[in-house]
Amino acid sequence: MRSAEKIGVISYLLLFPGFFFYHFMVARNIISPFLGGFFGVISVLAFFPLVISYHVNNGLKINGASILFYFISSWNLLISTLNYFNGNPRGWHENIFIWSVSGVLFNAVCYLIAVNLNAMKYSKYILVSFVLMVGIVVLNIGDLGIFYVKQEAGDVADYVATYQGFARSLLFTGLILISVYWQSVLIFYVVLLFALIGLFFNGARTEFVLFAISVMVCVAIYAFKTYKALLDIAFLGMVGVLFVYLYDYIPESRMSQIFELGTSTSNEERIRLMDYGLNSIYKNLLFGDYGSYVELGGVGSYPHNIISSWVNLGIIGFGSYVVLFVMLWMGVIRGVRNNNALPEFMTYLIFLIFMSMALISSKDYSFMGIGFVVGLHSRYRGQVNCLKSGC
Repeated sequence: MRSAEKIGVISYLLLFPGFFFYHFMVARNIISPFLGGFFGVISVLAFFPLVISYHVNNGLKINGASILFYFISSWNLLISTLNYFNGNPRGWHENIFIWSVSGVLFNAVCYLIAVNLNAMKYSKYILVSFVLMVGIVVLNIGDLGIFYVKQEAGDVADYVATYQGFARSLLFTGLILISVYWQSVLIFYVVLLFALIGLFFNGARTEFVLFAISVMVCVAIYAFKTYKALLDIAFLGMVGVLFVYLYDYIPESRMSQIFELGTSTSNEERIRLMDYGLNSIYKNLLFGDYGSYVELGGVGSYPHNIISSWVNLGIIGFGSYVVLFVMLWMGVIRGVRNNNALPEFMTYLIFLIFMSMALISSKDYSFMGIGFVVGLHSRYRGQVNCLKSGC
């Protein structure tokens, strides 16, 4: 069990804080981009140790959500493989196949990490990493008013992550720490403030908004159940008022338009991709139209929400994702009714809130957070079963 937890936390620290530090050092020419994009290489290296530790950990019980997650991963591989050998979509089949298989791999790795991640036990390592990341963001705000080292990376810019990549690392550490220190007063507020500052100056508007809403929803769920929840509401209100008051003094950047997301060019592009996706589904209701969107601008031109699963995987794929999240939310409802305050439950809850909103607004079906939240659910269920059996 201890070895499984160590493999889980080491893999987590490498893939999220490690990703951030690697890309920052590449951008600043401290190291060469010897690991390419980093995430793919590290995921492959971590996969087999994670699989072995998962099977050795006999305390975990297979549940309905994890079985459905296995089915979705298998269905994804089946559909992408069949289309690859059929040369579909023409001229892009290799690119989309790599994208699809990478998505399955990243989700599998994140699932295995989350199952073994004892965030409470190793919270100090995560906290130190988080503080360092936020410090790097604040100390490296560029001429654009945000932390955008890719644009300042020169010859290695193609190897440096975008602000969404850096935001992912900040999110996956910030949400973990929020849940781990949920019962604390001082550390919780410090982490929350640091996360908001780090995500804001990182420049990823959607991630900043979704993080803030995830915390607010979590606080609302537990409102009036504890005295700390009342303090949380007061603190969030104070931060909100302060943000609105200082809004006019924020240097001009893409984040200064955060209240205008509905009219931004990125939102207009998402609407265009969504319209194309819905039209594609209308014409191919049962089986979808795998990769047809490449004609709009390449592999990344899919609808940026869960509808992308219907386009690529048909009604079976989309329906499976819907059923999966219904099952995950049913687990949350049972936990809240039982007034569950296990750290594992809080981590599962806040990530599920985030992922549900992300899949509605901005993330496609291959986003690795899905595997992560299913893994957190399995870990939480394992802890509940362990408490019941007295292990």
